[in-house]
Amino acid sequence: QIEIKGGEQKLKAIKADRLIGQLLNLSVGEPVLSIERKLNTNREGFHIYSTIFFNSAKHSIFGTF
Repeated sequence: QIEIKGGEQKLKAIKADRLIGQLLNLSVGEPVLSIERKLNTNREGFHIYSTIFFNSAKHSIFGTF
């Protein structure tokens, strides 16, 4: 019974660290895109957070929010 009312997101370029490099099969220091999202809900003070890392050389970003 949680409804998403809206949210915000931040898109930024970062360098892959050891863990992100392992997960995405990249070398340390290679560029990676990061999306941090905060979703607002119908419950006061209850938010949903997520962070996504991806290799934009292999995948493109599109969609609506």
